[in-house]
Amino acid sequence: MDLQELQQKVIASDDFDSIEEYFNVCRDFLCLLNDLQPTRIISPTEHHYVFFQFGENYGHKITRPLNTNLYIEGSRSFQTEFERFLDLLNELRKKEKKALTMKKHQRFLEENGINRIIYTVQQSIGSRGFI
Repeated sequence: MDLQELQQKVIASDDFDSIEEYFNVCRDFLCLLNDLQPTRIISPTEHHYVFFQFGENYGHKITRPLNTNLYIEGSRSFQTEFERFLDLLNELRKKEKKALTMKKHQRFLEENGINRIIYTVQQSIGSRGFI
């Protein structure tokens, strides 16, 4: 799958019927980043922001700025964190507030896991709009 195909997938709103679809689109983008290995540009003023510039085949287009304090760049890391996110949601459904007292979920929350997952999905989908 290339960037144009991913763009079409994002445009087709029917693809977002489940949380897994968001995961799939984000994972596909992260895998493509790994495959294409675009130039990683670090913001000169805000060093925790990066941009990815794609090659000639994609008109040297650049993504929006990505906050590396939140953005999960690796597809494997994203998958691990997403599984932790789904586990938390499952436990919340079953145990409600008691789930929040579980050490594994407390650690996930302390590590800003929810924000990192949502930010990564949102920015991965939005980054394709520039390409």
